[in-house]
Amino acid sequence: MERQEGRSANRRVPERAVLAQHAAMVDAFSGLPAEGFDHVVVAENIYRLQPLLQRRPARGPRLGRRRGTG
Repeated sequence: MERQEGRSANRRVPERAVLAQHAAMVDAFSGLPAEGFDHVVVAENIYRLQPLLQRRPARGPRLGRRRGTG
């Protein structure tokens, strides 16, 4: 909710949506290891996650299968 303070009104996420997303994450957290993730990153501060939240370069390598293969 603190991150929204500086956002313009048309860029804010409704508080109920933020709270619902947080509750869903808390509920799902204990089941994540069974989903096959190598590791789960949790940070009390969003800025610690900033390097993981960068967009892939537009002309970078594509991941996954190409259409028509396998």
